[in-house]
Parts: sequence; structure tokens; C-alpha cells
Amino acid sequence: MKHYVLVLDWAKDDSGEQGVSILAVAHSLSEAKKAFADHVEEEKAYAENSGWDVRSDTDTDFDAGEDGSYICDHTHLYIEEVE
Repeated sequence: MKHYVLVLDWAKDDSGEQGVSILAVAHSLSEAKKAFADHVEEEKAYAENSGWDVRSDTDTDFDAGEDGSYICDHTHLYIEEVE
């Protein structure tokens, strides 16, 4: 049986914090996309306020980070399919 995991990978250089969080587990892609939609606007706003470059913006993946310092300053929200 397939499951869909909503993952947030992030790092903030100013605080030195970083992490990976599982925000939701869904049993269908449509359910996972709803959870994604519930979280993505906050990540988009943070990226815009931080002046970050958007690398990916789809209905299953949002990835943004500071140009030249992505490893230290980024947010990546995505749906991962697992069995």
C-alpha cells in the first residue's frame, strides 16, 4: 500500500538551526496535496520575506533558498511517496 508523506526540510543561517519534519502522512495523493496546500503558503511567504530564490514551485514540491548559501538558508516542502 502506498502512503504519501509531507516533508519539510529547512535551515536558517541566522540561528544556525536546521531540521527535517514530517508534517502529515496521507493514504492518497489527493489527500497529501490538500495537506501540502495547507502548509505551502506559509513557506512561500517566508521565502519571499527572506528574498530567497524559488527553485521549484509545483503542487507537490516547493523549494526555495538563498542563492550561494542554500545549504544554510532554505525551505523545502515536498510530498514523498513510500510503500
